[in-house]
Amino acid sequence: MGMRVFLYEFITGGGMWAVAGAGAPAGGLLAEGSAMAGSLAADLLRIDGCHVEMLLDSRLPESVLGPIAGRVNWRRVSNADEERRWIQRLAGDCDATILIAPEFDRLLLDRCEQVEACGGRLASPDSRFVALASDKQATCEWLRRAKVNSPMGTTIAPGGDWPSELSPPAVLKPIDGAGSLDTRLLRSRDELHAIERTGPMRLEAFHPGRAASVAVLCGPHGFRLLEPCYQRLSDDGRFRYLGGAAPLDMMPRHRAQALAARAIAALPTTIGYVGVDMVLGSRGDGSEDYVIEVNPRLTTSYVGLSRLCRANLAAAMLAIVGGGDAELSFGSDAIEFGPFDGEATAS
Repeated sequence: MGMRVFLYEFITGGGMWAVAGAGAPAGGLLAEGSAMAGSLAADLLRIDGCHVEMLLDSRLPESVLGPIAGRVNWRRVSNADEERRWIQRLAGDCDATILIAPEFDRLLLDRCEQVEACGGRLASPDSRFVALASDKQATCEWLRRAKVNSPMGTTIAPGGDWPSELSPPAVLKPIDGAGSLDTRLLRSRDELHAIERTGPMRLEAFHPGRAASVAVLCGPHGFRLLEPCYQRLSDDGRFRYLGGAAPLDMMPRHRAQALAARAIAALPTTIGYVGVDMVLGSRGDGSEDYVIEVNPRLTTSYVGLSRLCRANLAAAMLAIVGGGDAELSFGSDAIEFGPFDGEATAS
């Protein structure tokens, strides 16, 4: 009969119906969501006997995910209640569920809890891990207690002053932000009061360096580190994600993987794809390398890693989630990938 996998991606899958005041998915968010979902779905469909179930926002055409559109089973979603019902039904019926959604406003956490409540089998991080990783302050405190390099920081209430223990420059970000949403580099204390803050935020020490990420496939018996990727971020103090590149040279590669391994080992055990964002400092011994955030979900790096991997990355993920192992190797050709077109190109 084969395996049925429910792949849920928030932007394409009707999640925007649950966001007050949000219109139809469009622009960069749609392109990024389509790229991740399309790349993962294509890999899943390459597994013998694997059938993929997905949701599709009724305002979007079936062609939004490109070539896989006619090869997956679609369920159209026209409102938030319909989205919730389909999540519970498909998660309960399928052999595995993979959730891709932003962390802010409990968007990912709520859907994890829905899957768990209906007895679904997650092949992505569980609600306990998602709850921790979604809280940027709690995550960094957890890592620092485990002696894993992570920026010192504190929670700032709306209207709160700059804390005495931090010196500028520093980075201001939402506690539960996804990516670089509402993230700013503050070069002076005066800049803090010029920013409208409607809720608590995290202010953390700024550490210069090369932005990188390491994806990790987690399972009940351990984890597998994937090839690190560099991240291209805007230099305007807003840290907007402009795409990625891989592979890294040998020394920064080893440093990035070592830091990611320490971070994942320190955090609660989970399953599925986890992304560790970091900066690699100027010291070759790694003492100035810092974990910035932990993403409890598939990230855009999957688009590039899938093309760089000589094996089927989705098959490897499911094998590790199931308690097994997987043979993985990656090509050495340089590739670049971006969130807006979903393309990975060799260079």
